[in-house]
Amino acid sequence: MRPLRVPTRSRIAMLAATLTSATFVCVMLSGCDSTQIADGYEAELRYPLRTDPIVLELPTTVAERPRDAMTIDELVKRLPSLGGKIIEPATISDDQQRQLTAALDHEFGTPAVPLVQSASQETVAALGLDPPTLHRGSVLYRVRCADCHGLPGHGRGPTAANIQPRPRDFRSGLFKFSSSEANTGKPRFDDLRRVLRRGVPGTPMPIFDLLPDADVRALNAYTVHLSVRGEVELRLLRRMLIDDEELIANIAQAVQATTQTVLASWMASQTVPTKAEPPTVPDDSASIRRGHALFTNAAGGASCLSCHESYGKKEVFRFDAWGQPARVANLTEPQYRWGGEPTDLARRVRHGIRPANMPANPTLTDQQVQDLVAFILALPYAEQLPADVRQAIDK
Repeated sequence: MRPLRVPTRSRIAMLAATLTSATFVCVMLSGCDSTQIADGYEAELRYPLRTDPIVLELPTTVAERPRDAMTIDELVKRLPSLGGKIIEPATISDDQQRQLTAALDHEFGTPAVPLVQSASQETVAALGLDPPTLHRGSVLYRVRCADCHGLPGHGRGPTAANIQPRPRDFRSGLFKFSSSEANTGKPRFDDLRRVLRRGVPGTPMPIFDLLPDADVRALNAYTVHLSVRGEVELRLLRRMLIDDEELIANIAQAVQATTQTVLASWMASQTVPTKAEPPTVPDDSASIRRGHALFTNAAGGASCLSCHESYGKKEVFRFDAWGQPARVANLTEPQYRWGGEPTDLARRVRHGIRPANMPANPTLTDQQVQDLVAFILALPYAEQLPADVRQAIDK
């Protein structure tokens, strides 16, 4: 009789890659409360230097429905034929690649020993970038996240090809859900925590509501680490490929300076006070009517209808900041990825979703935000809409 073979992690990853996204989510959810955590990454493993194409400009045309069979890189490489612009990191010289790899390794360490050399004590404390927290985060990330988000946080893990929408790529420094008033595009730690605790409805991002708070903080810190490293790499590759010949002789200094700049934007998002959103939303007909007028720009408001055509019933895709076709939300269906509580929707109305081209509306008054949210919450339910509003929507 043959001895029982225990599958290695690589075999498990290959097996997971063959699962449908729904099955894989069930597998992940079933293990969310497990305390069996591996020791982490192998000591010799290094973050790979980026080789996938970088988006410089997005097409101005409306995107097509994404083809499930196409990889992320294949979709990005189509952008120039549609009017966009990309650059290829692989075109930098071998010497530049060696220098950049060495400088990034020095600044950010390895998956087994992650660090951020240039972070001040204040930044380390605020973002959890101390070595013990980052190490714990890397261990948890390998078990919970790497199969989808990939080793460097590029969204191209072994299961990513079978997931729609694709897993998030952290390396651009862009995040869809931010409640910060700092206008940096960086989320607050509370925003990252909310995504882990609640998941993202309508996507394969699972709910990690059973993890201890310390583990959630460690995962958030490691996500910040991957994002900062990826954004520093991205900025330097763009400069090396486009417009800064002098950088070649000072790559190590440039990595350090760019890291400090990126960390400053993360710190700004944590320290700038965030406007409190209304805890309740009136559901009276007058408020819903005012919200509808704002939604359609009849009252000089948010003009949401220009993107959410037919209130989202019309299937429209637009390119997001990662060069991927993203469907504009159908607001007649009561599923909201950021959450369906009034305060959740108020944050999206107020702060927008910048990488998905949803603008912020900082000039709206609290009353206008309340009215818009009242209309959005009532929109999926015809019986809750005033007769005149329902008639306008049904046209």
